[in-house]
Amino acid sequence: MTNYGGKVSKTGKNVTSSTPEDFIFDSDLYGSMKIIQEGAGQLVINASSEGTATISHSFGFAPIVMIFGEYPISSGKWVFGIDSYASWNSYVTDSNLYIKIYNSTGSQVTRKYYYYMFSDTVEYT
Repeated sequence: MTNYGGKVSKTGKNVTSSTPEDFIFDSDLYGSMKIIQEGAGQLVINASSEGTATISHSFGFAPIVMIFGEYPISSGKWVFGIDSYASWNSYVTDSNLYIKIYNSTGSQVTRKYYYYMFSDTVEYT
């Protein structure tokens, strides 16, 4: 068992219990996805052009990814899957995450992104 994660105990049960039946949710027991890498970056993209960020990893498999973009630009707000100024696309291989952003405006823009990579691998000790 790890010493981190999330637990929700049933009514009347203690979250420090070691009995699996005492929990509604225990990230150690039920194989929740774990964050295995995260990071941030930015792309400077010319008008009506595409920029690509390549983020390497050494997992040997294509992890599950979640990518957020700052929207509106320079707002400090992060959104998932919506943007009226650019088209976002991404894919992941067993060695790289590729984030592609197409700038549909008539001027150069800087686009910030934040990503998480997850694994659903359960480790037992």
